[in-house]
Amino acid sequence: MAIALNCRLADHSRNNGWAFINNWDLFYGKDTLYARDGVHLSRQGVRVLAGTLEGELNALRRFFSVDRRNLVRYVREAI
Repeated sequence: MAIALNCRLADHSRNNGWAFINNWDLFYGKDTLYARDGVHLSRQGVRVLAGTLEGELNALRRFFSVDRRNLVRYVREAI
């Protein structure tokens, strides 16, 4: 059931042009990443998730740090 929900969220995100960070492989079957209730993340799980999000945010920063003048020129030429 959980994998089906993950797939539906990924499809929904893709169909709407949204980014989807798929952490399934990082968390599935790794009990130490969950609190005792099995639902919420443990401190270690939060660190893993934070590391993934930090990596994605850094990729966005690199993408948007391109020289915007060249980007605008490129877009104008493409139009």
